[in-house]
Amino acid sequence: MPVITDQFKKQVLDDILQDFNDSASNRYYAGIGRSEDWNASDVATVPTNNTREARLARGSLQSLKLIQDASYVLPRRSWVANLIYDAYDDADVGFPENPFYAINSNNEIYIVLEQGKKTDGTSELSTIQPTGNTNGTPFRTSDGYTWKFMYSIGALRADKFLSSAFMPVTFVTAVDSDSPAEDLQQNIVQNNAVKGQILGYKITNGGSGYTSNPDVTIVGNGSNATAFAVRAGETIVDIKVKADSAGNGSASYYGNGYDYANVVISGGGGDSCTARAIIGQPNGMGSDPVVDLKSQGMMFNTKPTYNEGGDFITGDNIFRQVLLMRNPKVDSATGTLLTSTTGFALNKIVTSETNFVKSVVQKSKVQGAVSGAVAIIDDVADSGNGLWYHQTEETGFTNFDSGEQVSIVGNSSIVGTVTKLLGGEFNPYTGDLVYIDNRSSVTRSNDQIEDLKIVITI
Repeated sequence: MPVITDQFKKQVLDDILQDFNDSASNRYYAGIGRSEDWNASDVATVPTNNTREARLARGSLQSLKLIQDASYVLPRRSWVANLIYDAYDDADVGFPENPFYAINSNNEIYIVLEQGKKTDGTSELSTIQPTGNTNGTPFRTSDGYTWKFMYSIGALRADKFLSSAFMPVTFVTAVDSDSPAEDLQQNIVQNNAVKGQILGYKITNGGSGYTSNPDVTIVGNGSNATAFAVRAGETIVDIKVKADSAGNGSASYYGNGYDYANVVISGGGGDSCTARAIIGQPNGMGSDPVVDLKSQGMMFNTKPTYNEGGDFITGDNIFRQVLLMRNPKVDSATGTLLTSTTGFALNKIVTSETNFVKSVVQKSKVQGAVSGAVAIIDDVADSGNGLWYHQTEETGFTNFDSGEQVSIVGNSSIVGTVTKLLGGEFNPYTGDLVYIDNRSSVTRSNDQIEDLKIVITI
């Protein structure tokens, strides 16, 4: 089966971010909607990627808020004591079962260059949290793991993009005296990255008959990579990068300039041991953590606050869907883009009978006596003179008539008279629907602040 390379996936994400940053032409919005239950037990269904699903989501949309921040993200891997962490391996597809990077308690991200190993070559538990060495120099902890600092997440980025499942990652393009400390720190790591380093070695056959440690020679188009073999009995169980006097992996021992390399093992009295070299990213590990850590996701973040000037329903409102929309339009006839910070999608029935309005609750249905139109009520207008509503395939899409009486479906004892019909602030059936997330019901109270973190992955 053909594969799409990480490099091309990165290009797709780059294009998405560039499109998002083109604020002169494009506007991305987060939306919430669907007040009605999913089913009899109100268990959220799994969205499907088809036009009908998109149409239904548009029809139930309540509100939009402009997204002003986006970032590449990674699955969050918090360092936890007594776990095994895999070392970086250029043969890995996607993310290994055990992560090759970790975020510590200071929101600093480190990559594993060499795994701690027991004397028999099996994996050791990580017991020492990686900290320090924020210039990117590899260092070895007492549990045998070799780590390299990549970047840290400052408070502002953490607030926008750090969640229980994801964490932000970025490439620092330029710094100056006003740059935050974490950017200055990361810029040093990026600038110190060495191209073509051999970060580690993988035993492919331990061989047999070894009575002493064999010599390890690296043959390739780079230089200076230096390693040594570790023997258990008569078998080679590990090959490690040579360490300096402090036990750390010196940059010189990782070598430089390797596009390819073979590992030649000779001597030691045995035979058949084979291994391969693990070569870092072409521009050097640390040169771009988005590439180094294989980011395949983009997070969009916005925070709807209270009722957003009336465009978000509060007062025990319930929603069940979160959407990401690109370039919705005020109306389809003129093609005018929505440019306001927020937008309200629902239609409104205006009626002067306050007793009728007060009898209506969210998710109830109202029906027109003449038109036969049916709609699902999302909210009662603040002024008490009307009802915000939407229609679905279940209710049908018949228009209400001005002047007709409306009543609650199943209870015709209290009625209201339609004095005016109003549309929403934009047309929810316009623009590109990028993302649909079906959720369990979420209640919005009067003092609610949502933190909508929308992640798309390639």
